[in-house]
Amino acid sequence: MAGTCSFRREVFDVVDGFQSGIGRGESKRPLGCEETEFCIRLRQRSPETVLVMDHRAKIWHFVPDKRCTFSYFLSRCYAEGISKAQVTANVGSGDGLSAERAYATRTLPLGILRGIGDLFRGRPSGLGRAGAIIAGLGMTAFGYNRRQAKRASAKSDQVPQLQTT
Repeated sequence: MAGTCSFRREVFDVVDGFQSGIGRGESKRPLGCEETEFCIRLRQRSPETVLVMDHRAKIWHFVPDKRCTFSYFLSRCYAEGISKAQVTANVGSGDGLSAERAYATRTLPLGILRGIGDLFRGRPSGLGRAGAIIAGLGMTAFGYNRRQAKRASAKSDQVPQLQTT
């Protein structure tokens, strides 16, 4: 997550700047990933580039109450799926989803198991946490797959039809 990013000016020339159509726009849907897509393209075009993340950096960010609901969480997960589909359209699914594959196959299952384990340790909220992880992953996958299907449908509409005589 990139709450704040800085890049040297010359890298914008390497990747031709940020791509339009990715991230937040006029839609009310909370899309994102423009900085992720930018960094992936930078590494693809200039593999020797070093990207530095400073974990000591702090960002103070006000989160309104309406963003602290389960429905907002689900809508944000759905939007993240759409955003990742937009990223993979530009950089390929190999690079575009490499971090997500590891997260979905290692980190999330451990969170689910920990939540279920908490249930058996007398903390029933663990089951809700496990359920939220499953629901969030499901909504993210739904958003991704829906955008991919929409893209595939748009491409098939553009394919010229052969006429038989």
